[in-house]
Amino acid sequence: MPLDTAMTPELGVTDFKKSLDFYVNVLGFTVQYDRPEEGFAMLERQGSRIMIDEFREGTRSWAAGPLEYPLGRGMNLQIDTTDAAGLYERAKSSGARIFLELEEKWYRINEATEAGNRQFIVLDPDGYMLRFAEDMGDRPIKFLAMNASQSLPPKPNVSVRAVIVEENKLLVVNGDGNGDFWCTPGGRLEYGEDLKAGIAREVYEETGLTIKVGDAVAVSEFVLESNTFHNVDIFFRCEVIDGKISESWKDTGGPVVDRRFASLEDLQNMNIFPRWLRDGSWLKPSEKSIYLGSVDIQRNQMTEAAM
Repeated sequence: MPLDTAMTPELGVTDFKKSLDFYVNVLGFTVQYDRPEEGFAMLERQGSRIMIDEFREGTRSWAAGPLEYPLGRGMNLQIDTTDAAGLYERAKSSGARIFLELEEKWYRINEATEAGNRQFIVLDPDGYMLRFAEDMGDRPIKFLAMNASQSLPPKPNVSVRAVIVEENKLLVVNGDGNGDFWCTPGGRLEYGEDLKAGIAREVYEETGLTIKVGDAVAVSEFVLESNTFHNVDIFFRCEVIDGKISESWKDTGGPVVDRRFASLEDLQNMNIFPRWLRDGSWLKPSEKSIYLGSVDIQRNQMTEAAM
């Protein structure tokens, strides 16, 4: 049977019947053809195709590493849909794990335009991340109208970082790909992303951990003497609610290849940034809340002023 899609992912599954039931009866895929005796099926939904193939001993397998739940770590498959809200309700009612609740998200696609997705992420029975996205169209980036006649200077980067403490040890990751430079997990905030969502995303990308984000505990910044780089870091105390540190985890967004829990004594001999992490202040609980969340009214006033 000829296929008109340029790329069709094949997902190795541990239970063919269970996966087939999930994709067909919950997500609404149809079977284009299958080989049940091999645990294989070609599935289609609104133009998107996925193959599922059961791992079986004694048969050819293309697994490049240990098969541990969740499979497909560091990857999510975006699948177009015309009814994200309805599909979200069906997936949720089935008891499937919803990784990302239904949201409306805008992404910049050029200097003047952003594209919108109504989307959510559900995990399949083996933990593969399926991001169903409904196209909301394009729109101009309205805040640009306020600065259309101005030549804007370089802007500081805003990053969010996690303070995760277990047994009096701080979770740190290497920040340059070879272990010579260490920091707490986190990274640059995306445009339109709130701080807590950004830190949850970054921590999962770098460590595979799902976290509960608490309060902001510190803010620091770094400016090169040449003024070619300016970064502001906002630190949040976080708690691990799912997952474990694994050597096999691959950072999907950058150079992190190692992550570990380090004691205060360990930090004294590590090239850790920022340096104040060596003073042990992260061992003390926060006394009061300093993060008040996103204030949408200011954004509305800016939008009205630009129109």
